[in-house]
Amino acid sequence: MDYDNRKGNTFNSFKEETLDFSKAPKQTVYCVLAYVYILWIVGLLAERNNETVKFHVNQGIILSAVSFFSLIIINILSDFLYSIAPILASVSALLEILWLIFYVIFTFLGIRNAVKQDNRPLPLIGSLFNFVK
Repeated sequence: MDYDNRKGNTFNSFKEETLDFSKAPKQTVYCVLAYVYILWIVGLLAERNNETVKFHVNQGIILSAVSFFSLIIINILSDFLYSIAPILASVSALLEILWLIFYVIFTFLGIRNAVKQDNRPLPLIGSLFNFVK
């Protein structure tokens, strides 16, 4: 709480807002967690028979797998470029930045779909595999 010196009253300079997940359906929470790296395991174990959760868990697994293997490829490429000329390693740094942007955008899209309770696959990668049946 801040103090207003002119009138001697206290006031809140910021509007306090809290996130209360107890009001959100558990299904939505599990669907959102599915897109946060490896936390798709929570939804997989908790709601194994729910089709919506299984869909978002599958999308989260695809996003995790694609990002993991793309990072491995970027690191191998980085080592190769560094062995040719150290200045070429900056190309791999640019690729890592692009990877990070890709991951954040796709995570945001997945979370948005989960909150809207929309079973829309992620663009480009969403229909590559079906891990959870």
